[in-house]
Order: sequence, then structure tokens, then C-alpha cells
Amino acid sequence: MLLPACAASSAPLNNGIDCSVKMGAPVMLILMPAGFKWHASDEVNFLTFLQNQIAAASPNRFYPLFGNVANIRTIADAKESDVTVTYDDGSMGFIRNGMFSRTFTTNKGGLAYAKALMSINSFANWAFIEIDKNLNVLRKQNSDGSFSGVPLNVAYAATPELATLKTEFLIPFVMNFSPAEYISRSVISKSTEYLLDITGLTNCGIINAAAVYTNPTPGTGTITVTAVGTNADTINVEIAGTSISGGAVAKTASESTVTLLAAKIVAAINGATATNGGYSATNTAGVITLSINGDAGNGITPTLVLSAGATIAATATAISGGVTTTTALKFDVQTLGTMQSLLGNYASIAVASTFSVVDNLGNSVTPSNVAIAGGLVNFTGTFVSGRTYTISGAGAAALNTLGIVGYEITQSATVVVP
Repeated sequence: MLLPACAASSAPLNNGIDCSVKMGAPVMLILMPAGFKWHASDEVNFLTFLQNQIAAASPNRFYPLFGNVANIRTIADAKESDVTVTYDDGSMGFIRNGMFSRTFTTNKGGLAYAKALMSINSFANWAFIEIDKNLNVLRKQNSDGSFSGVPLNVAYAATPELATLKTEFLIPFVMNFSPAEYISRSVISKSTEYLLDITGLTNCGIINAAAVYTNPTPGTGTITVTAVGTNADTINVEIAGTSISGGAVAKTASESTVTLLAAKIVAAINGATATNGGYSATNTAGVITLSINGDAGNGITPTLVLSAGATIAATATAISGGVTTTTALKFDVQTLGTMQSLLGNYASIAVASTFSVVDNLGNSVTPSNVAIAGGLVNFTGTFVSGRTYTISGAGAAALNTLGIVGYEITQSATVVVP
């Protein structure tokens, strides 16, 4: 309902005192978007509410400042004088209250904290919650019964004070706000939960990304020995001019059948597997099955080099059917700056919803499994040869869902699948 302007009451509030609570010196400030609102039901578990908002998507994120992780060392006030007017007859009129302006300084956090605070300077429309050492919490109460932060005219990290021979590096933060918002529209409540240990998100980076090949389909070809030859005859199995049998294999009296000669050739190939590019072989009645993992041998026909005058007879078929399948990507997640691995401390970070993997065509990879192996996250899915995959964090909300409040993946890594 709207009332005529002249009928609206402008009488002062009754000035009886029914509560003497007041804020002590601030110990923690929590910045938030000026338009963000919450309700009394959110304050039943206020600590959980704050932690969820600290890890929320950036448009609704809260940013705790100071507290126990970066103690406030000094508070300087530069309150503007109230604005009044003096008329020619000597009487005065009240125009408005002077604005509050406060500078908070800490000696904790170093250059990293100074950078984090200065990043706030690029944004506008901030509001704040104030918490003192007695866990009194001041915030604005709106006409609809909801709560929000006290609006700020400006909030910014001032230029740090550099160290001298007598002083240390100090980080200042300035807030300017209206007494009408802070005094007339704010309320104070006491928290039953300890709030001063909460802290902002720590940035993480993804490093050491690499493709992992698991269970590739081997390519196979055959070498069929049809005549055993005579003693001292030799046969050398080559691929692209390089022996995969470790050199020439000689027929002796012990190899009296094609099966026995094939077995000797197989033993020579398997004995050289570590140095012949990974080729191995088996023998069935003189038919050698030659194998190589993946598609490296596809289309290649082994060359059978016989010694001069040898009567050994054998034929070879081309290798085919090899498939190189990349079934996993591995990567590590570490905090930036300290480079302390998170994976050992927070095993539950390795879940699909925590990470996003997208190829260079914009296709997302849905993992079939995510697990920690060898200190790295093993992200298993279907990956295509020749594509580039970008791994990034799925956002703070995913980490918060896992109970890993305090970490957000802000970097990404790319892997090119051969």
C-alpha cells in the first residue's frame, strides 16, 4: 500500500534501550555481491551456509577476508564529517551523515594475499558481513525479512606498505559505506558456531598431463616354415631392414622338423623383444604368429633373409589388425604456489564430476572410471587418436560436493593423443 507523502510518518524512533549489544573491533569481513540475499533458515547452520557460498559459482561467491588466517593488525578510520548547512540567520540544517571509511591492515599472506585482494579492485557492487572476536555477526536485514550484506560504496586493496629496515610488508584493505545502511538497517546476532577459521578458496593447477595406453589390440602376421633346410642354414627375420630375431638363426641337427625350427626362431624373437621394438611370437606346428602391440606394424610384411644356398623355405604375411587405443589420461592436481599435491590428502577428489575433459572439436568425454594410480588421477574414457584434449576443473561446486571445501581448479592442461 502507498500512502500520500504528507501522511507518511517521519517521527523519530522510540529511544528506550532494550539491548546493549554492539560490535567490537572487526576480526573478519566477508565480501559478497551486493544483491545477494539469504533467509533465516540459512542461518540455522550458518557455518555450512558460508562454506557453501565460499565454494559457489563466482556470481554468488562469498570472499572471506582476514580472520585467523590473516589477522587484522591495524584499523584506521577516516570518517567523513556529517554534512550540515548554516544559514544566514545562524541556524543550522542537517543534510546527511558522513560516510564511514575504514582501512584494515594485515601482515599475513605475503605477496599472494596482496594479489588476491587487489583482484577485488576490478569489481564493483560489493556488500559485506562483519564478524568480531566475540562472534557477533552484523548484516543488513531487508524489509521482506531476508538478509544481505551491508552495501559498500567502494571496496579495494590499497597499495601495500613496503618493508623497511624497521617495518615489514603490510597489506591494507579499504571500505567506504553509509551509516544509514550500517546503523539503521543492520542487525547483530551472535553465532554459536566458530566462524573465524573459514578461508577463501585456494587455486589449484593441473599438471603432468599425459596419455596412457592400456590394453592395445596387437597386430599379427604369420611366418610359415615349410622346409627345415640343412644344418648351418640361417634365417633372419627383419622388419624394415632391422632384425627382430636378434640376428640370423642357424639350423642345427636339433631342429629336425619345421616345428622345431620355428620354435627356435620364436625363441630368438622373444629373446629380443626388449630391443626389437616390442615384437613377440608363438609357434604352432611350424606356423609362427608374429605380434606387435598397437598399430605400429600394420601393413608391414616381415622380410625373411636366408643365408647363401640355404634350403630353408618359409613364407610371411603382412601384419594387420593392430589397434592403438588410448583409454586413459593421467594428470596431477596441485595447489599453486606451494605445489603441494592434493591427491594424497583428498582421495575423493578423483571423481568424474570434479573434472571436465573436452576435445578440440568441442566434444566432452564422459569417463567410465576415475581413480588415483601412481600419484596421478587416471581419467578413463574413450579418446581418439590425433585429437587434443583439454582437462580443467568442473568448478568449485563440484569440489564442495566432495567435501573438499577450499580448493578450486583454475588452470587446465592439454594432452595430444598420438
